[in-house]
Amino acid sequence: MSLIVKNLEVKVDRFHLKVDEFDVKRGEEVFITGKTGAGKTVFIEALAGFHKISGGTIMIDGKDITHLPPEKRKMGIVYQNFHLFPHLNVMKNILFGVKNYRDSKNFIDFLIREFGIEHILERDVNSLSGGEKQRVAIVRALAIKPFVLMLDEPFSHIDEKTKCRILNILRQLKDDLGFCMIHVTHDFSVLNGGKHFEMINGNLRCIQNV
Repeated sequence: MSLIVKNLEVKVDRFHLKVDEFDVKRGEEVFITGKTGAGKTVFIEALAGFHKISGGTIMIDGKDITHLPPEKRKMGIVYQNFHLFPHLNVMKNILFGVKNYRDSKNFIDFLIREFGIEHILERDVNSLSGGEKQRVAIVRALAIKPFVLMLDEPFSHIDEKTKCRILNILRQLKDDLGFCMIHVTHDFSVLNGGKHFEMINGNLRCIQNV
């Protein structure tokens, strides 16, 4: 499985994003850094199908997904503020994007156990702590068995020990399941030697390619 982006252009109000080339292979972990407002979040939201594409292509395994709706791309995204649905409880949040729960039940049950949220499944998400919301958001993103998991600063409000534990779980799942993982971050401590890109005023450049 590979994600290949070429000559991508996105316009959001007065902001113009232009990415000449970006590629991620199966099981690979890549990092995108850059100043606030540089276009990092716009880029991953474009990959997920949340912005209209003005030009270029997004391909997964040779299939052009540039103009597919988000629900047909199999991309999971976890935001800094989690973006859980406030009108749904924890379990309904997790199942929101799942097409066939019967076929996915064993995998979802595994994720729930792995991230230790068995005891909060019926809770109102507004009653959760920041750490609980983070784990629910990650399980929701993984429940669809994504080709690509995108992490937009979801570790910025948690302690170092918890961050390391969750990163270790995610990296093991990435290796076991073979999805790509894209970090958008200001935290250089999460970098572990993978490809490193920098976003500068809507332009993405590779500064480390391994």
